[in-house]
Amino acid sequence: MGDPVPDGGTPLPVLRCEIRDLTGWSEGELSAVAGSDHGDVDRITALHGVVTRLGRVAGGPQALSTALDADDGRGSAVAMLRAQLWSRAFLTALDHLQGPPPGMVVPEPGRPLLAATWELGPESTHPPVVQQLHTRRKCV
Repeated sequence: MGDPVPDGGTPLPVLRCEIRDLTGWSEGELSAVAGSDHGDVDRITALHGVVTRLGRVAGGPQALSTALDADDGRGSAVAMLRAQLWSRAFLTALDHLQGPPPGMVVPEPGRPLLAATWELGPESTHPPVVQQLHTRRKCV
């Protein structure tokens, strides 16, 4: 019997090889992220999807590996990949590769980014831009 093939597509060893080429990881580093020496088909396929998308904007294995390992206090993309948090890992690494888009309001250094769904109160811990929003009259 041959190597597992995800959905009739590329054999698992080829996916693993492409992941290593894009990230510069050794087989041991890949196994640590994938969870075992072989990793299950679904996990390797999902990891391959994240890494290939990031590889298109990374500019090389060193830049991609650095972005995956970077931890800004929210956790590294590699830790999120280990936990199978594919979307969070992708967005975290992408933030390190590209930074926020121009014009995006970002928190001051040392202040947490507030979730978009949180109701904003007049607390003084909000960045000045948010405080200004609370001083405006509310429309009735």
